Amino acid sequence: GASALSAAEAVVLTDDDLFPAGSVALERLELRSQLNDATALAYAAALAGDSSLGHMLAEEVRARYGAPLVAHHVVRYTGGGISGQIGGLEILLGGVDFMAERGILAGEVPENGLVLAVEGEVAAVLAVDYQVPAVLFNAMQVLTERHIRILLHTRNHQVPPQLVERLYRLHEGTVLLPELETDRALRSPRYVAGGTLCGIMLRDGLVPFADCVSTAQGQNRLSAVGAVIGIGAALICMLLMAYLCYVFVPTDARPIRVLLYTILCFVPIFFLESGVGRD
Repeated sequence: GASALSAAEAVVLTDDDLFPAGSVALERLELRSQLNDATALAYAAALAGDSSLGHMLAEEVRARYGAPLVAHHVVRYTGGGISGQIGGLEILLGGVDFMAERGILAGEVPENGLVLAVEGEVAAVLAVDYQVPAVLFNAMQVLTERHIRILLHTRNHQVPPQLVERLYRLHEGTVLLPELETDRALRSPRYVAGGTLCGIMLRDGLVPFADCVSTAQGQNRLSAVGAVIGIGAALICMLLMAYLCYVFVPTDARPIRVLLYTILCFVPIFFLESGVGRD
C-alpha cells in the first residue's frame, strides 16, 4: 500500500475535500420575487444536493425553520449550472453566464454569486463566500511540494479550478479537471471495483489525503534507506566475524568488539523506527 501511494502522481479531490463544512458561508440573499427566503434557499439546496454548497444551504433552510424540498430530473451542466423540477416548476441555479445562455438576464450579481430562476424568471441572488482554513492550506502545500497533481472532481460547478488556485495560492495549471470519460467513471460506484486497497482514512477535508501521501512517501523512502543501512551493517558484521574467526585469537574477542557487532546489527532497526515516527 505504501509503495503504491508513494508513486501516486495525482489525487482526486471533491469540493467537500477543499471546502468542508464551515468553510462555505452565505453572505447575502437578495430576493427578486414573491418567494420568501426559506423557500428560495430550499429550492437552491435541493438542486445543489450532496455538495459543500448544498450542505450549507440546507443548514440555512433549517435555521429559518423551512422545509426541505426534493428536486427531480436534476441535470448538471459542464458550464456551471444545475436544472431540475420541484413541485412541477422548472428551477435553475447557476452563474450569470449560465443564465444568459438560457435567455435569462440576471442583472447585477456579486462575485461568486448564484442566480436562482423559477420558470424562467430570476427569483433570488445568493452571494456565497468560500474560506480556506489554515490546516487545509498547509495540507495543500504538502501535496504541491511533493509535485502531486490535483484533479478537481466537483459536484459544485461554482468551484472551478481558478477559484481553488486563487484561494489556495497555487500556480496556474496546478488544479485540473479530469477528462470527460474519467469524470463519468468517477461518478460510478463501480469505479473502485477490483482496486487495490492502499489505505483507510476518515475523509474529512484535505488533511487525510496529505497525511496518507506524505506518510507513504516517507515510509517508502525510509524503507529503502533502512535496506541500504541493513545490508551495509550486515556486511560489516560478517567481515568482523570473519576476521575474528580467521585470527582465532581469544584475546581479540574483546567486549568492545562484541558490543560493536551488536550495535551494527541494531542500526537498521533504530533508523527505521525513529525515522517513521518522526515523519
